[in-house]
Amino acid sequence: MQRYASIVVFFATVAVVLLFWAVVPGGWTAAGATDYQRYYLPVAQNLSAGRGLVALDGEPAIRYPPGFPLLLTGLLQTARWTGTSVELWIQGFTLLAMGGAAVVLYFLARMIVGTWGALGTVVLWMTYPFNLWLTRQPSSEILFFPLFYAALLFVGKILWGDWRRDWTAVGAGVLMGCAILVRPIALLGGGLLAVIPFVLCWRKGIRQWAATAVLILVGNGLVILPWEIWVWRKTGQWILVSSVGSEAMLDGLTCALVTRGYRNRLEVSPRIAELMEAAAQRWQQGELGTSGEIVWFLAEQCEQRPFSVLRLLGWKMARAWYGTDAQHKGEQWILAIQVGYLFLIAWGGYHLWYSGHVGREWIFFSSMVVLYFWAMTTISLSILRYMVPVTGLLFVLAGFNLELLLKRRQ
Repeated sequence: MQRYASIVVFFATVAVVLLFWAVVPGGWTAAGATDYQRYYLPVAQNLSAGRGLVALDGEPAIRYPPGFPLLLTGLLQTARWTGTSVELWIQGFTLLAMGGAAVVLYFLARMIVGTWGALGTVVLWMTYPFNLWLTRQPSSEILFFPLFYAALLFVGKILWGDWRRDWTAVGAGVLMGCAILVRPIALLGGGLLAVIPFVLCWRKGIRQWAATAVLILVGNGLVILPWEIWVWRKTGQWILVSSVGSEAMLDGLTCALVTRGYRNRLEVSPRIAELMEAAAQRWQQGELGTSGEIVWFLAEQCEQRPFSVLRLLGWKMARAWYGTDAQHKGEQWILAIQVGYLFLIAWGGYHLWYSGHVGREWIFFSSMVVLYFWAMTTISLSILRYMVPVTGLLFVLAGFNLELLLKRRQ
């Protein structure tokens, strides 16, 4: 069974995605992918035409990292050589990436919760409605999924497998670096992967695990530093992977009031509304243009109205699990679905904690990664889309319910 399970997982995932496209209204479309149309596709077209890594205005394309535009460039060239549409190749890549991500997640989960638990994990992941929703249009998350899960698999093989520690550590750093150049939310992911194994295993040999952490960081730097150097040479400034950081933070501070032409206004408490209005006024006055100015503004607000800041923080933390960018009125249904999944995760996590040291180590490992993404989502725009990749790690806990059920029946 184990020999063919990965093949079954791959094709089952592809079948589920195809079925979703067939039944969801509108099917697969590029029409609503604003980032794709306004940024990613034009950058890829410029690269394909030999004009370099530049945006529509001819300036260096540093708003987002280059991972997704580079992929699109390859797909554009392939479409041109074969005389087919680029949309067809994006759909094909989506199927390949989703199937590959499911297989990687299966192998990762199998180390923790066994074969049946791993199958339960990937069944939850491949049918997760908010995973499937991301496949409806060109999305950088689709490329991020397999890279991110592969980096975690490499670290898992160091902790609970039998792969060579040195090269596996470098590989984990390289894979996480590639994931960072696709989705800047993973900016500190390399450091996180270096710290977590060291915290878990430092008693087994502090020098040995310190060396492993350094190798992960080296692999991470090998991928990210060339991008940072290129940006510095083109612009004369250092950025943290992407130049959109302060804009995302400001967007998260004003999202309930500033609709940007496509959002619904949200009803929030008067204290939160006052804080957002103050941020919007500062922005209109030409302030809050950098991350430092935003942090200083929040520090001032903490002194003047600390309870308002706490209310805003709690509201944003909650919205990270159900919020949408368009702020649809039906977000309460998303919340209801999420509560159901979180119940399965909590129930499986309870039993996994008492299953042995590997289960406890995975709970710690996955919790640190989820908390990091949760914090980054809360700092910026609090929407579920940013949390979807790490939900797969929590499904490992929920998948353990199936392993436990089968053992009890036996």
